[in-house]
Amino acid sequence: GTAAPFLDAALHAVADGGLLCVTCTDLGVLAGSHPDVCFAKYGAIPLKGKHCHEMALRIVLQTIVAAASRHKKHVEPIVCFHIDFYVRLFVRVHVSAEKYKQSGVNLATVYQCSGC
Repeated sequence: GTAAPFLDAALHAVADGGLLCVTCTDLGVLAGSHPDVCFAKYGAIPLKGKHCHEMALRIVLQTIVAAASRHKKHVEPIVCFHIDFYVRLFVRVHVSAEKYKQSGVNLATVYQCSGC
């Protein structure tokens, strides 16, 4: 399933410089099979295509960044990958009042033309 409901508690508990490992086993939802469920859980609408697993990783990373910002922390991705039916992300968590405000600068929106 999703790790989204547990991110706030996990980020609150991890110390400055700590490593957070997040696994989401709902790759079908993240890869675009159920966009309504993905929006409800992650606040994002996935795109189907050859890049769907990359998009899944970025959706989970954006969810982690948003949760970290609520705790005035920022995350540094160490390694992220998908295998079979799940995604796993390893991020370093830092406490910094200045850097967490810059977290939104690294996020972007993807638009895909369905007519091309």
